[in-house]
Amino acid sequence: MIKAAILVAIIVAGLIFGPEVSGSKGYVLIAMGNYTIETSVTKAIILCILFYLLLLGIEWLFLKTMGISRRSFDWLRGRNSRKARKNTYAGMLALAEGDYKNAERLTATSANHSDTPLLNYLAAAEAAQEQGNDAKRDDYLKQAQENSKNAFAVGLTQAKLQLKQGQLEQALATLTLLHDKQPKHKKVLELLCEVYQSLGEWQKLIDILPVLRKVQLFTVDQGDQLELRAYAGVFGQLVKQEGSQGLQVYWNRLSRKLRAEPSLVDAVAGELMAIKDHSAAAIILLNGIKKAAPEQLLNRIKQLELENYQDVLNSLEHAHKKFASNAAIESCLALCYQKMQQPQQAIEAYQRAIAIVPSSHDYYQLGLLLEQQDQAKAQDCYKLGLQLSQA
Repeated sequence: MIKAAILVAIIVAGLIFGPEVSGSKGYVLIAMGNYTIETSVTKAIILCILFYLLLLGIEWLFLKTMGISRRSFDWLRGRNSRKARKNTYAGMLALAEGDYKNAERLTATSANHSDTPLLNYLAAAEAAQEQGNDAKRDDYLKQAQENSKNAFAVGLTQAKLQLKQGQLEQALATLTLLHDKQPKHKKVLELLCEVYQSLGEWQKLIDILPVLRKVQLFTVDQGDQLELRAYAGVFGQLVKQEGSQGLQVYWNRLSRKLRAEPSLVDAVAGELMAIKDHSAAAIILLNGIKKAAPEQLLNRIKQLELENYQDVLNSLEHAHKKFASNAAIESCLALCYQKMQQPQQAIEAYQRAIAIVPSSHDYYQLGLLLEQQDQAKAQDCYKLGLQLSQA
């Protein structure tokens, strides 16, 4: 600006003194319709330069005014942002303290000027749900999605809120979409696991168990327990929907490792016995004690109601020889002898069982058998059994 002024001054000086020195000032005539303007060349040039300087002054004044307006605008915008940050902070505190009404108001109204509108709308959605207003919650979630490119985070929050509200079907639908996008997302898998259990979607839970194990969502023992629970749930559903045949078909399709798991053997046998198919339950139970004789299965065998116990007796006698003698095998074997009308063998088996681990049940059963032979010994058994049951 200074350089231009100096340059103009030099030009003006030249124009003024140049013609005076030369003795000729020139002549300018401007005609517009009926109007004419006459002046010397020197004056015309000076007027043009002054007009140019006037334009420069107007431009400077305009820019100066605009600069003040812009600073005012920036200050006002900064004020709105500062206020939004303050309200957002207060809203988050209110949400944490359980003041959901104020939390919703503060986070929602400051969302437009907030640096993090997504977080504002998500917090407002949670606050609205806590007040029982699911419609407003969904509206805030919709606004969150519109104000953010992170649709996955919005969907995950929506699923959490739906699950917390007990809207299991809606949560499942939301989580299914998220799982399709990111099949190995740990939080999505965790929520899916929870929803599947709540809805009894046991087969779907079994299907994602390998991924749950891979992302280490739980310990090995916890994973095993969850797997057993899921299979037990499937057994219960199948026996209701397809009966004994459907359950047996499903069982036979499982791996050998699973069919050797005592908890699963016990679960499937229990379902079959519940619908009075003791014969099918017996086959599965007897296969289950070929490589081991856990007490869980032996106790289930005691509950069998069969017309002929010969196969059961043969399997138990084989287990008695193959595995280390224990009270569970002896007690189960004794009960089977009873049902096969072999009282002496039953007495001897109960006596062996009691010698290993005394139990009120075995004392009572032994007492019943001894009543036919020795009333005194039978009474002693009843007394000892009673003492154990009261201990």
